[in-house]
Amino acid sequence: MPSRSEDRASVDFRDDVASAGVSTWVSAERDGIESSFPIDVFPQLKGVIELNTDPVSLSILNAARELVIENGLGKTRMTSIAKLARVSRPTLYSRYSNVRDMTTTLLTHEVVNVLMLVDSLPRNVDEVASYLTEYTDAVRTSDLMRSIVRNDSDLLNSYVFERLGHSQRILQQYLALIIGHVQAVDEGGSVAMRSGDPRVIATVLMNIAQSFSFSYGVLHDSLGSVDTWREELNALVKGYLRA
Repeated sequence: MPSRSEDRASVDFRDDVASAGVSTWVSAERDGIESSFPIDVFPQLKGVIELNTDPVSLSILNAARELVIENGLGKTRMTSIAKLARVSRPTLYSRYSNVRDMTTTLLTHEVVNVLMLVDSLPRNVDEVASYLTEYTDAVRTSDLMRSIVRNDSDLLNSYVFERLGHSQRILQQYLALIIGHVQAVDEGGSVAMRSGDPRVIATVLMNIAQSFSFSYGVLHDSLGSVDTWREELNALVKGYLRA
């Protein structure tokens, strides 16, 4: 997960009306980002992911991320984003109608950057559990996610109770591809992979990851430590995936 001090990289998913797919903006400034992006791990995603670099959009998104982390959504203004990004207000409003609209894109950017933790396909249940644990922990410790959970948790309500967002749909598809692959190869693990529809299994895993990442503050007192939190999450995923 990139930090504020690192060279910034932004990823943005939007609805593609024509293909019902998604578009992705990847910063060309970050070395190796394209080689490690899921599109290289899963050629099947090439039909729904289009890589593009847009310096203006990247500048806007990175400025918004920095301000939301520092101030929260309620105190972040479009004028401040335009100033930090060094773009005109008409340019900013031509892309985003308000800060909340932009933050939806930022959430997707944050989640997709975490997906790049994997640089090779998991081969068994143990590796899937390990990857999902790392993914969930990275989301939990994201500066942006921490700020939103702390200051603007109402933004997350729609993704928990009402609908799946862009990032959730991408994670769902990504995990389904992983599950399908492990079901086909399943080598070297401590337990065998269960059968079943990969998309259904992926949806449950997505919900587990979401619940654990957002509720860490509530669970911490009962679990006692981050290590215990990670161990229990790993065990939960393994138990669900085992045949």
